[in-house]
Amino acid sequence: SKFALRGLAEALRMELKPWRVGVSLVLPPDTDTPLLARENVHKPVETRRISEGTALFSAEAVARATVDGMVAGQQLVGFGLDGFMLNTLTVGLLPSNSFAEGAAGLFLWPLFRLIGFGYTMYHD
Repeated sequence: SKFALRGLAEALRMELKPWRVGVSLVLPPDTDTPLLARENVHKPVETRRISEGTALFSAEAVARATVDGMVAGQQLVGFGLDGFMLNTLTVGLLPSNSFAEGAAGLFLWPLFRLIGFGYTMYHD
């Protein structure tokens, strides 16, 4: 379902660009809320293992970064190093928000792919 949302967001971005309407896909991390606390009680072991190594963000930080990313016109709004790595690895044909971001993605992609390979091997 997450990839379907990504495809929808990319299609909407292309469709709405002539009208100068921006589309941002926000990929929030684990956020410190009562909902996450309830989810953690029933979370499958596999999902819990994946979540253990990730940072927990405050709701305020997620809200602030979401609004900042949308105002900046970011197509993908990610959080933390994990979010940056995933966005870099899965950017597809989306344009970069800046030359620096495009250059970083170009040069860091092999390193991030190697880290992703290790992460997959550990969790698979």
